[in-house]
Amino acid sequence: MLSTILAGIGRITPLIIILIGSSGCASSRPALGSAESEEVYIAPRPHILSLDVRILEDTRPQYEQIWGHREGYQNDLPRLVTDRVAQQLGISRVFLSVKTVSGSPKPDGQDSNTTILNREEDLLLVGELAHFFAQVGSDGKINGRVELGGLKLYSTHTGRLLWEGISNKEIARQERRPLRESDYAGEALRGAINILAIQLAGFSFSREQVFENEEVPMRMWRVGILPLTDLRTNDQSQPEVQNLNKNISDSSYADDKSYVSVLCGIFKTCSRSGSIATSRIDSVQLDWYLKLTDSNCCGRMIRIPAPDQNGEAELNNWYNEGVDAILMGNLANSFGSIEPPRNQLPFPIWSGGMGFHRTFKTTALTQIQEVRLIRCRDGSLIWKGDAEYGIDRMEHSWTSPGAIALESVEGALGRLERELSGVFSLPDSTAPPS
Repeated sequence: MLSTILAGIGRITPLIIILIGSSGCASSRPALGSAESEEVYIAPRPHILSLDVRILEDTRPQYEQIWGHREGYQNDLPRLVTDRVAQQLGISRVFLSVKTVSGSPKPDGQDSNTTILNREEDLLLVGELAHFFAQVGSDGKINGRVELGGLKLYSTHTGRLLWEGISNKEIARQERRPLRESDYAGEALRGAINILAIQLAGFSFSREQVFENEEVPMRMWRVGILPLTDLRTNDQSQPEVQNLNKNISDSSYADDKSYVSVLCGIFKTCSRSGSIATSRIDSVQLDWYLKLTDSNCCGRMIRIPAPDQNGEAELNNWYNEGVDAILMGNLANSFGSIEPPRNQLPFPIWSGGMGFHRTFKTTALTQIQEVRLIRCRDGSLIWKGDAEYGIDRMEHSWTSPGAIALESVEGALGRLERELSGVFSLPDSTAPPS
């Protein structure tokens, strides 16, 4: 018996060894390191411009290309590095948006205008992957280098060359327990992109270089949308949050208990006297951005963050980066409520017990006040107005108070959109009376 078992193990063991060996050899393509590292540079303010990064041209020496194949990188390494450049520049908040585009690696030459101009984004970055390499010696000495060379930044509106340079990062140190060589190449890549981000964040753009410096009619303006300022009371903006453990659609309004929940970005409070919801500021901000950016009232609506420095300096920066005006406002009110009938008595039902009338009073109000359209060139006020939308009606079935509040928000934003469409429909850039 024992000899039979040993013979069987002898037949199985080579198969186990083969499987283990195969799994060890079939290594996946190494990663380029994490772009979420704390070592990633964060710009103090983003340029209000969008960027396309064209796939880098592969100009690495042959020995580096051989090393890349040995480490598991195939011919798509330039694409991988370009994607990482776009991803990390986005995390660094150097520009409003960054993405990778394909196409000819170099826009130089006779066809430069056709490859640069008439793009959706404002800027185009091209360059070369000149070096991507790392080596770990037997003594733990590490040498690595990544160089992004021949970098050129073009305006897609004028075709002008705005900036050019290189970004190079070298690693030289010794470790007792070194990692894989590809890990150090990824570390060097992160450092090279940090250097690039610092250079681009510190560059000052001029309106004449990025855009044509001619006055355009208001309907063609690029308008920056700032976040709404929340002026609601603490009761509206910071309600207490608990778990909802009751089916509101049945008869929770007849219960003595009170419940609070969060549903679809809306705070909701339910009790015997009814239900009231106040819109979360981030939910209203999202609707504010989406409604206006989807509108066609002007050339382009751009979502921009709140300024960190004084407004006059930011207006000048925004103007140089092609923003003609900014839109800002205050959220003074945003809530929705639903109440059961107060003067109707319960009635007996045939199966026993008592029933309640299915009639509910719904009310909602959204007030967006002091909406201002300010010209970036000189800080003048172009237009000022308010947007308000209220709801007061009877419903024959329970409706989520959050949905009622959201309907009120959309109604107020719809009225604001119509107001702005009238402002931007003027035939020239002359400011209307405020």
